Amino acid sequence: PRAGAPAGGRPGAGGAAAPAASAAARTAAVAAAAAADAALLHGDLTRLSTRLAADVAAYLDGADHLDLPPPARAALDGAMADAAGPPLDALRPAAVAAAAAAIGGACADGLAPLRGILATYRMANRPPPSGASRFVGAVLRPLRAFLADHGAGLGGAASAAIAARVVAAVAGRYHGMATELLANVQRSEDTLRRLNLGRAGAAGGAGGAAAAAAAAAAAAAAGPSASA
Repeated sequence: PRAGAPAGGRPGAGGAAAPAASAAARTAAVAAAAAADAALLHGDLTRLSTRLAADVAAYLDGADHLDLPPPARAALDGAMADAAGPPLDALRPAAVAAAAAAIGGACADGLAPLRGILATYRMANRPPPSGASRFVGAVLRPLRAFLADHGAGLGGAASAAIAARVVAAVAGRYHGMATELLANVQRSEDTLRRLNLGRAGAAGGAGGAAAAAAAAAAAAAAGPSASA
C-alpha cells in the first residue's frame, strides 16, 4: 500500500490531512484576494474624492471664455467639493468593513485547533499547559500580511479600524468556541457522574443479594433442628 495508508489501500490520517490543508490554503487565498480588492477600492475612493473636485475646478479656472469673477469661482469650487466628496467618502467605511470581514474570517479559521485541545491533554495524559498553544501565534498572520501589503495605501485610520474589527471578530469566535468547549466538558462530567452512581447502585444491590443467598444456604444446611 501507499505510504501513509494502512493495509487494504484505505487512506490514513496523513492522506486526509493533505486535502484539508489544501482547502484551508484556498480559503485563505480567497480571503486575501477579497481583502486586497477592498483595500484597492478604498484607495481609489480616497484619491477620487480629493482629486475629482480639484481637477474639475482647475479645468473651469482655465476656461477663459467663462470669465468667472473670483467669488463665483470660489463658490463653484466649494460646490464641486460638496458634490464629489461626501458621496465618495460614504463608501469608504463599506470598503473597510469588507476588508475586515475577509481578514477576520481567515484569522478566525486559525482557531480550529481549539476544538481538539481536550483530546490533546486528556487522552495523552499530559500536564496542564504552561504557555499558549502553538496555533495561537499564527491566528493573526493574515492580518499582519494584509497590513504589510496594504497598510501604507490605506492610511493609519483605516488600518486601525480594520485591525480593531478583525481582533473583535477573532475574540468573538474564540469566546463562542471556548463556551461550547466548556459546555461539552460539563456534559461529559455529568454523564460520567451518572454512570458512576449507576455502577455503585448496581454493586450495592449485587452485594445484598449475595448476602441473602448465603444466609439462605446456611439455614438450609443447618436443617430442621436449627430452625427449631
